[in-house]
Amino acid sequence: MRSIAFVDHLQLQMDGTVSNNAITVADCDNDLANELIAATLEGDLAVFKGTQANCWALSQGLGMVISVIVGDILNNKKNCIVCVSVEGFCNIFNLSSDSTPKPNTTLKTNLSS
Repeated sequence: MRSIAFVDHLQLQMDGTVSNNAITVADCDNDLANELIAATLEGDLAVFKGTQANCWALSQGLGMVISVIVGDILNNKKNCIVCVSVEGFCNIFNLSSDSTPKPNTTLKTNLSS
């Protein structure tokens, strides 16, 4: 039998249940570095940047989130976070490099291009 030791690891704190479709790794703030984006069934969406254990940005009250994707949906060559809930809400977060939040900032829905 083979054993593998995963010595280097990062443990992130997130309260709630995360659906398998509500977690992704992508460049959501267009800084050419990937972030971990995760949302819970309790309505929280958190962005984890780099190797920080605490979330970098957070949005709450989004409903029962079932899916999170990141992509250029506004066709402006900038990625946005798209968050869809069971209740039918679709929230779009546009984190541009000139308005990048400081650590532990609350995200607000932003449809501006």
